[in-house]
Amino acid sequence: MKRYGNITYVLKLSLPRAVELISVAREGEQKENLYRLWLVRYPNYTQETYESFEDFCEKHISKRQVVDARSKEDIMQELLSI
Repeated sequence: MKRYGNITYVLKLSLPRAVELISVAREGEQKENLYRLWLVRYPNYTQETYESFEDFCEKHISKRQVVDARSKEDIMQELLSI
């Protein structure tokens, strides 16, 4: 998101595209932060405790997805009541 300067570009996109763009940007920021953390830990690794950055990321990035089992009608009712 930093590369766009402001959010107006994203606000002009369709909702699915904007959500996708924001999601990718957040993943990138998370990976940047994890890389910084990995670099801080790097000098303290030994041959026995060393882990690659990819392994470090896999441990810290959750891959779970929440599945909503409600029917379409229940979801629409909730959205319309807001």
